[in-house]
Amino acid sequence: MSTVKGQRSRILPPYTQWADDYQHRLIKTLAVSGMVLMAMFLGYLLAVFGSFGWFIPAVPVVIMTGLALWLAPDVGTDLLRPISFLTMVYWVITLVWPDYMAFNFPGLPWISLSRLASLPLVLAVLYALATSSHARAEVGALFQSHKLLTWLIVAWIGWQAIMLFVGGLTAPGRWVNDMINYYLMLLIMAWIFTDMSNVRRIYHILLVTTVITSIITLWEYYLKAVPWAGHIPAFLNVSDTYLQKVNSFNIRSGQYRASSIFLTAPTYGEYIGMMLPFVMLFILQAVKPWRFVVGMLMLVLLFVAALESNARTSMVAFASVPAGMIAIWILKRFRRPEGRQDLLASSLAYGLPAAGLVLVAAVLSIGRIRHRVLGGGEHAASNEG
Repeated sequence: MSTVKGQRSRILPPYTQWADDYQHRLIKTLAVSGMVLMAMFLGYLLAVFGSFGWFIPAVPVVIMTGLALWLAPDVGTDLLRPISFLTMVYWVITLVWPDYMAFNFPGLPWISLSRLASLPLVLAVLYALATSSHARAEVGALFQSHKLLTWLIVAWIGWQAIMLFVGGLTAPGRWVNDMINYYLMLLIMAWIFTDMSNVRRIYHILLVTTVITSIITLWEYYLKAVPWAGHIPAFLNVSDTYLQKVNSFNIRSGQYRASSIFLTAPTYGEYIGMMLPFVMLFILQAVKPWRFVVGMLMLVLLFVAALESNARTSMVAFASVPAGMIAIWILKRFRRPEGRQDLLASSLAYGLPAAGLVLVAAVLSIGRIRHRVLGGGEHAASNEG
């Protein structure tokens, strides 16, 4: 009887009588010693490598987590709809929230709102790929759709990994950040875009957030400061380095340069250049008059925001993107079977070369336009950069 009781005491110890024998005391001693040694090891890494010392012990944890996910049973998980929803949430936050503001938690790295939004998205994607052969087949089909592009992306990621070790692991956090925010996000977007409804949703998100950031720009230019300056709560943190960059770039030749939610006006100018084609597409695809009017209002709002950012990048976009997209629209209309009988299409198509010459001549000869697009003396530092 005592033998059976002794054996039962070793089965699921948390749910049976505690056995205080040599074996249990040894296991308890080893477990506590292991935790103490791990704490000492983590403290040493943090003391030597600073706040990024977490990266070294995190590597085996991540590897073991990946192995556990890989060995997880296939239960046919279907998470494409929640993954699509989480992706939309991530992009809304990324496109309307200043990324240089993060939560101020002592002892933790930079935790921005977009990083918090990406966490459930990444976990959902990894779990779906680990537990669903259908999801893996869909992602595999994406890789097979363009093998050359796939191998180029893999080679580029491998090269970055090699350079990380060549650089002595000086920027592991940035590398992990790039892997998630660039390459994994690229894969997620390609995956959810297999559903055309997600393409339309992202398209509308881009349009709406473009209007929001443009309104913020007008507000900022009126205040000559970002609207949230002086109103940042204590639980949020803004890096001093970022603030120095904002203060050093927001005025040029006595003119304030609005940057909306971005760190600098040139970055905001790049954003305007990327959003402009979507606004033009909304205008060119307008079927009803009210959609055309709304599209033109968005274009004017974006142009005013570009002027108030005083960034040549946005002006280059306005000098090329509308003209290029209108030219493509005209040529597509002209090349239709009935295009040569279409008086509007014919006249516009044959007038394209002349219109292009007028545009180039205006940029080169009209001082105000040339200054906005090509720059002047105050842009010397930017030219050198």
